[in-house]
Amino acid sequence: MISCPCCSDLLLPHIRGSEVHWFCRHCWQDMPVFQKENTGSFVELIVSKLSSTFETKETVTTDNQSLVISH
Repeated sequence: MISCPCCSDLLLPHIRGSEVHWFCRHCWQDMPVFQKENTGSFVELIVSKLSSTFETKETVTTDNQSLVISH
């Protein structure tokens, strides 16, 4: 049983051409088909993709002053 990454409702398989697609009746959307190498959750996948595109910032506070350092 495969659940929707957005609402956790049951996804229904359907065939379009020669490919299998997954459809959520609650969201009324086709959902992506994940390959076996994407075994983590949908949220973990998106966070890992987005976090690699943003700079890491660190805030250091010394003597009542804050300094933001970008990595």
